Amino acid sequence: MITRRSFLAAAVLPALGLASGAVDGEEPQRYTDVSREPVPEGYPHDRPLPTLRSPVMAPLPRRVVAGYWTYWGSPTRLRDIPAQYNTVFLFHATPVGGAPGSTGAVQWNTPDDGRGAATHLLADLAEFRRTRTAILTVGGARAHVDLSTRARAQAFLDSVLRIYGDLGGFDGLDWNTYEGDQQPNTEQMIWVSRELKARFGQDFAITTPPAPWRQVDVAHCRAMVEAGVLDMVSPQYYDGPGLATEAHIVRSVTEWVARMGDASRVGVGFGLATRPQYSSRATVRAAWEILAGRHPGLRGGFNWNLATDEGMGWPFAEQIAPRMVIEASSPPIVPPLVPVPLLALRYAPPQAPSTDPGPSPEGAATTAAGTGTPRLPDTIVGTEWSVATGPRIADVPPECTVVWIAAEHAAGAGGDDKAPDVRDRAGTAQALTAGIALLRRRASPPRIVLTATLGADDAPELTSAGSADALAAEAVRTARELRLDGFCWALGHAPRSVAASVERVSRAIVTEMRRTDPGFSLTVIPRTTPGADPGHDGTAPVHADVVRRCRDILDAVLPQYPAQDDRLQDARHLRADVQGWLDCGLRPDQVGLLVEARWGLVGADGSPVGTPVVPERAWAALTAEWPGLRHPGTWSPGGRTAGGRPRRSD
Repeated sequence: MITRRSFLAAAVLPALGLASGAVDGEEPQRYTDVSREPVPEGYPHDRPLPTLRSPVMAPLPRRVVAGYWTYWGSPTRLRDIPAQYNTVFLFHATPVGGAPGSTGAVQWNTPDDGRGAATHLLADLAEFRRTRTAILTVGGARAHVDLSTRARAQAFLDSVLRIYGDLGGFDGLDWNTYEGDQQPNTEQMIWVSRELKARFGQDFAITTPPAPWRQVDVAHCRAMVEAGVLDMVSPQYYDGPGLATEAHIVRSVTEWVARMGDASRVGVGFGLATRPQYSSRATVRAAWEILAGRHPGLRGGFNWNLATDEGMGWPFAEQIAPRMVIEASSPPIVPPLVPVPLLALRYAPPQAPSTDPGPSPEGAATTAAGTGTPRLPDTIVGTEWSVATGPRIADVPPECTVVWIAAEHAAGAGGDDKAPDVRDRAGTAQALTAGIALLRRRASPPRIVLTATLGADDAPELTSAGSADALAAEAVRTARELRLDGFCWALGHAPRSVAASVERVSRAIVTEMRRTDPGFSLTVIPRTTPGADPGHDGTAPVHADVVRRCRDILDAVLPQYPAQDDRLQDARHLRADVQGWLDCGLRPDQVGLLVEARWGLVGADGSPVGTPVVPERAWAALTAEWPGLRHPGTWSPGGRTAGGRPRRSD
């Protein structure tokens, strides 16, 4: 049993004249014995802590379908757990020296190896975390941990960090510390949770499965929610008189939702088994359907335990889990998010221009970036970076003020589909995270922006709400996971037909990201071509509505020009371009331009070939007419720049 057996055996069951016994073929004495086994020599020992994050964390799947993976009884290998389980609780870490622990430190219990679970643990766990979530459970099954002092809490934290290193990482901590009459130490548990999130980021999940009837547990969980450290609380409804009935589960979960104040933080702890005080398949199914109808935002649930589900032929995975998942086409809720296959986002040369003459929506523009800390630097010296082209992101030149991370292509669930995910190439995720961390340490760190390119082939696929919501969910997940500073559209072809979808995606991303980061930017970079207007006349590759509908949340529109573009020498052309974007309802401080900066080439006169040239008089005339226009900026491919502000000449 996870947490309640000792409490029921010591208090509730004797009072009712009942007795408790072993379940799932477990050996109660084994719990005590294993926690008192000698600690391996040199344990816990120091190892570098991995930084690879599970790609489904934000900080948890949008709808959690979880199971407890116990170490005893020759458990199935992690790789063989049915895919319907998107989260697994690794059960469990126990106090060093036996409960309640001699110092507060805990140790991981290696699983029985009858089917290779121990031999292949590290490899299986790494593979599991590529697509699913693994959370370490601490305590439970008579292994309660004493965290009554800060010294014990510090020892506990240190030991968890070492287990993290030993296992190669996990995605969260599950507080299972409600044994018998044990009172959870809220102050120390909040401190430990904050320390873990500070070290591994807010995407590191903190969960807990309290006793549904104990008011002290309710108060404890509410305090952790208010402290901002508890992501999911899942009361347990099994292994006790009356706990596993449909009526009690529905009534109790409804009360917990009210007490926690947010259904998205509440899950349901089911015990699906054929024994007394556990729920039948019909009970679990009926209770979930009633609760999901009453509380659509319910976070999900778990099943105790995976060994029982396997022994019954995986009924929870195959019959219950499909009823719990949220379809990818439903509106995004952030947090949490569900991983979904996305359309391919890639740049393609503009095709035939749109001739859609429909009217443009009107609306008053509002300030997007005029208050507080600027979301974009005054002068943009930017470079495009991708996993494919390199070099290492940490090696971008120090003069860069913006780094645009290009979305990569990763095979989607359907095989032919692709997903724009900068972390999905094997072996790059940890290096990318580490490289971004190095950039953050610079005296003048650049802003790091996720870029989604939209070409002619992509436009038809982005017209549905489902595709837009999927892209928004993926972008928010990636931005949070990598702690990015903004989102950018690189538009090669954006007809009026995609204007609504671009707006839908943009508003979803900005709304969610600016809740915690008011400086999160939104930019549009139209990729202009010789002879093509930048979109203001309604016939060019980028339709005005695409920009107009987002003008109140946009920080800047920065049309791209190739190096040595003759149009840059034409004052009339530059003025027409600027006027076109202002006609979309933008303010002057939202309009600028980017000129390609070619790197490393030197002409006969010794000057860099391709260094962008902007006519001084022409730009001075424009800024006189429209004060506040952004400084011209530069962009370069492949993590390189020509350095500094664009050179101006007459």
